[in-house]
Amino acid sequence: MAPTLIPRRAGDRVKINRRDALRLAELLRAGELTPVWTPDEDHEALRDLIRARHDVKEDLQRARQRLIHFLLRNDIQPPQGTRNWTVKHRNWLHTLKFEKSSLRIVFQEYLHAIKEIEDRMKRIEAEIHQEAIHSEHAPAIQALQTLRGIAEVTAVTLVAEI
Repeated sequence: MAPTLIPRRAGDRVKINRRDALRLAELLRAGELTPVWTPDEDHEALRDLIRARHDVKEDLQRARQRLIHFLLRNDIQPPQGTRNWTVKHRNWLHTLKFEKSSLRIVFQEYLHAIKEIEDRMKRIEAEIHQEAIHSEHAPAIQALQTLRGIAEVTAVTLVAEI
């Protein structure tokens, strides 16, 4: 039962186990308690997978921001009309050269960190795809994907969290 949904009398703040047990029995008999569903291991595993993807997405955003800020600190800006993290922007990043070895190492490390995080994201999304196809939740996930604007990751997130 949901502890926050148990009806309480005004001023009833003292906890006495015997009285509380009798009150719970009365409420249960009267049908006034709200049942709560506890997720099983499969649901918890799916939730952890979705939450891990969310964490990786945040890590990717931070790593990209670090690289952009590094470039701005060194007064390097992308060509006019280039949006960040498009193919054109990535090609431009790979053409950058630094005279100082320390700056070159920092730049390469930032790029390498982004690549590693993107690889993590691909591995997690591949597992999400497997869950969407083969898990016990697959019918609900596929049904949600029939709705406009709900792709696989969103459908899996809805099934896992709701």
